[in-house]
Amino acid sequence: MSIPKFKDLFTDVLEVLSDGTPQKRRDVFKAVVARKNLTETELAERLKSGWSRAEDRAHWAAAYLYYAEAIKKPTKGYMQITDMGRKLLVDNPKGVTLEVLEATEGIIAWAERSREKQQNRKGQNAGTESLPNIAESDGASPTEQLENAVQAMREEVESEILSRIRTEHWSFMERAVLKVLLKLGYGADEDDLSHVGGPNDEGIDGIINQDKLGLDQIYVQSKRYKEGSGISGDTINAFMGAMGRKGVTKGVFITASHFKESAIKAAEENKHQQVILIDGAELAKIMVEHQIGATVVNTYSVFKIDENFFDD
Repeated sequence: MSIPKFKDLFTDVLEVLSDGTPQKRRDVFKAVVARKNLTETELAERLKSGWSRAEDRAHWAAAYLYYAEAIKKPTKGYMQITDMGRKLLVDNPKGVTLEVLEATEGIIAWAERSREKQQNRKGQNAGTESLPNIAESDGASPTEQLENAVQAMREEVESEILSRIRTEHWSFMERAVLKVLLKLGYGADEDDLSHVGGPNDEGIDGIINQDKLGLDQIYVQSKRYKEGSGISGDTINAFMGAMGRKGVTKGVFITASHFKESAIKAAEENKHQQVILIDGAELAKIMVEHQIGATVVNTYSVFKIDENFFDD
């Protein structure tokens, strides 16, 4: 089975707490997850923050129940079911749903407070939705929604970078990939990189000196190619042939498109030369990560309770 969405865990949280005794938050989350009989692979899933995906969903299920006043926090780090929580279990034998919680006075009051805060920040009407936009995106938790949104925006920039590279002059990409490789640690500085591409480049667009005397060199080849046109094995063999004529054993071949299976096979089967292949998707990812052709416009801080502070 897959990991249940946080909105499908309300009943589990309440049932774990149903004996009425206060329980540690982390123990509750672990108990909720244990009830779902997840596979080892599912249990090992992590968010980018490192937090367990399954426990994150249990956490947000508990948060919603707290807003609905179905559970309370009797002391730091603990949670406990309330009379409202018991009533929800009795009144909903088939399970406590998001729609049920949305109708509680606690959630309605929380939604109103959220709207007022938003209006105060923006100085305008923030809309008339009944709840903050938490339960959207197919039931993903707020943590997951944030990570998904960041990833979606990043992928859009990566796509735009590839599109721009494909429409620039061919020499632009040749110079750009040298900057990318420098950021990846190939060469100590720009003096170690030489752009040699051109009509008579003999199949080599750039040279990276790994030492100041140029005794250890990496040859670089780049091909824009339009989307859908892949690099063939013959092209890779031609590149390795150009390397061989110069006695070079290390190379990097970068394309804004993709490599056909024959190209990947050609690079893997050559035991005398080491050629690294970087396709368009990987190139765009590296460029965004190292802010080459992309820049950070905003950063956001995500907060959580510092339990160590409250333990003092």
